Amino acid sequence: MCMCDSNLNQNTAFSYLEDIKTLFLETFSKNQIDMAIAYSFNDKFKDSINEKMIYYNTNLNESDSVSRLKKGVLEYKDNILQANDILMERGEKINLIVKKADNLKIESKNYYGSVNFFFIIFFNCIF
Repeated sequence: MCMCDSNLNQNTAFSYLEDIKTLFLETFSKNQIDMAIAYSFNDKFKDSINEKMIYYNTNLNESDSVSRLKKGVLEYKDNILQANDILMERGEKINLIVKKADNLKIESKNYYGSVNFFFIIFFNCIF
């Protein structure tokens, strides 16, 4: 259990508890934990708890920077997804432009063929 002021970020408190848990499990074996009597680890572990408490109270900015980093990564992910959507839309627009260009090419060939036919008939009538 961890008690803290309301101005302390909850993530900091949970990080502290997770760090204490990890340190406790690294320090004591499963057998020692199972056979322990209540409060028997106080003498052995209270200094570690105090060190971690001091660390987390003095390094509030570091835990905030981790949360800011996570937030930044999530924002970056959202930006990548938006950019991907924009690129897909752009690809669809490019495909539409290519189709229109192909249709224009076909129409221009048809127009060119009809103009040539018109000039052939026109010149045959004049001469």
